[in-house]
Amino acid sequence: MCLNLKRHPTVWSGYYVQPAFFLYQHRTRSSLLEMAKEYFGTGRIAPKPGNPDVLVYSIHSRRAISAKVVPFLEKCMALSARGADYEKFVAAVRLFEAGLHKDPWGLALTVDIAYAMNMEGKATADRAGGGPRQNPQRPYAERPWPGAKRWSDLRGDAES
Repeated sequence: MCLNLKRHPTVWSGYYVQPAFFLYQHRTRSSLLEMAKEYFGTGRIAPKPGNPDVLVYSIHSRRAISAKVVPFLEKCMALSARGADYEKFVAAVRLFEAGLHKDPWGLALTVDIAYAMNMEGKATADRAGGGPRQNPQRPYAERPWPGAKRWSDLRGDAES
C-alpha cells in the first residue's frame, strides 16, 4: 500500500495523489494473489516490471480501496507489525473520501502522511530537523514544498 505522488499539469497543484494497494509474491505462489483478488473482488495481477519472477496484485481504484481494502485493514490488520502504516493509509484514504486532497492544506497533510508511511521512506521529511532530507550528492535540488518527492518527466520510449 502506498500513496503515489505524480506530476500532472492539469491538476490545480500540479501534482496528482493516488492511493494504491499492492501485494507481491514469487510466481510459484501466485495462488495467494489469486485468493486476494477473489477476496477483494477487484484488482489485477501482473509481473513486476524488471522482475518477471515476481507477481504483483494491485488495486488502484480509490472507490475499491475505500470499499474493500480499508474495511479489511481495519478489521484484520490492527495487530500487524505494520499496523501504524495501515492506520496512516486509512487516514489518507479518509482525506480523499472527504475531498480534502483538493485543498492546499489537505494535500499537504496527505503528502505528510505519505512520507510518514513505510518505515519513514527514503525521501521522508526529517521530522526532527524540521525540513526535508537532502540528498548530499544533489544539494542544489529543491522540492516543490517540504517533504514532496520530485519525479522527472518521461523520456524517450517511456512516453505514452
